[in-house]
Amino acid sequence: MHKSIENLMMKAIYRLTFTCEIVTQKISEGLDHPLPLRERVKIRVHVLFCKFCNRYEKQLLALHRAFQNRVESQFDEEDGEGLSDEARQIIKRALKDKSKSS
Repeated sequence: MHKSIENLMMKAIYRLTFTCEIVTQKISEGLDHPLPLRERVKIRVHVLFCKFCNRYEKQLLALHRAFQNRVESQFDEEDGEGLSDEARQIIKRALKDKSKSS
């Protein structure tokens, strides 16, 4: 696409949607809780045309999935992984002792 047309499209998109700064914040927020439909639409339109925010969203989602998978596999008790009962008791006692001293 010709650079001047691309620049005009980006200017129009920025007027109709959020800025890149807001989009990146909203993408992150959307991982923590559902966003209103209007915000999701503005984000989708922006990400569709902005290669930087598109890349950011893909990278953030990949990190989020990797972290979730790691946490789930680390504490999956069916596989025998995770904390032993003894380790849990030690942590509970340490937390109780810390809260008493605070």
